[in-house]
Amino acid sequence: MKRFALVLALLLLATTGQAATVYYRTALTGGAATALDGQDGAALDDADLAIVADGTDIYHLWLDADSGAAESSPSVISPDTNAGTKRWLLQNVYSVTSGVTPPSGVELTGGIAGMTLSNAADTEHDISVSAGACMDSTGVYLMSGVAAVVKQIDATWAAGTGAGGLLNGSVGASELYNVYAFRKDADGTVDYGFLDDDDDIATYKPAGYTYYRWIGFAVTDASSNILNFTMTGDIAVYKNAWKCLTGVSAANLTVQDLSNAAPTNRTVQVLVGANNSTGSKLYWGPNATEGESSVNPIAGTTWLGILDGSAAAPLIQWVTTTPGGDIYIDDDNTSTDIWIKSVKIVR
Repeated sequence: MKRFALVLALLLLATTGQAATVYYRTALTGGAATALDGQDGAALDDADLAIVADGTDIYHLWLDADSGAAESSPSVISPDTNAGTKRWLLQNVYSVTSGVTPPSGVELTGGIAGMTLSNAADTEHDISVSAGACMDSTGVYLMSGVAAVVKQIDATWAAGTGAGGLLNGSVGASELYNVYAFRKDADGTVDYGFLDDDDDIATYKPAGYTYYRWIGFAVTDASSNILNFTMTGDIAVYKNAWKCLTGVSAANLTVQDLSNAAPTNRTVQVLVGANNSTGSKLYWGPNATEGESSVNPIAGTTWLGILDGSAAAPLIQWVTTTPGGDIYIDDDNTSTDIWIKSVKIVR
């Protein structure tokens, strides 16, 4: 490790012509001579490097003499003595995969663990995001949320748990809100926020948070309250099924807009049921030419009636959606209501 540090220092001198010192330590904090924060700040120069190996992890840090950021180990380390504005800043370690940027407009999926959503104590207005980690949408940073965070959809966004989470405007009725994780540029900490499905995240992400990742969604009812739900893996399950489409009437497979129920370009399947005045069969699928699934609606007005109906099974069905998240329906011109219970998404 010491040999590697020496080689790194020599390479820096050879390529930049700027003198820099490389420090090797066995702890980030603690104040001892073997800890990085134990190094007197008076001896440190801008662009010095540090390698810290504590027996479990290896950290690469760079000295920013003008940073002045608040200490937040391991992202920001301040010398215990003569710190001034000098701070050690944790650096990314370049690799073949981390240096690859996806095409413009393409977000990476996968690479996420935890960060699932559920209603918090104030079920109508707050969402809890569980602890977890994920790659940002460009694959540059691993974003780690070390504890559960609660965000409020009915208050303007502010950093921290228990704070406002709405990134733009005011919460509306019967709307779908995307939920994003953000990485703070200064220290790498993670926060979350809500944004209406019609708004562009690049425009409304918080200042000082360059990198982000879509992690899920929430839907409001006619009173602008969040529908009760929970996430199991990549499936959002509503406590009570709700009527997402009313009075559908189509003699042929016709596209039906599910943007108020399922996130655009992120939905794979929806678990739905239907009811109409006659109980006539209904067909649906992912395009206009092929009916993939059929269901036997019943003459009823509630989801409970659909579950308890006497018509031939199935009364509910997983339906594959279009790439945009919609479904095609053919119900022989009978006015039909569509109820949704679960949404399977790609994160």
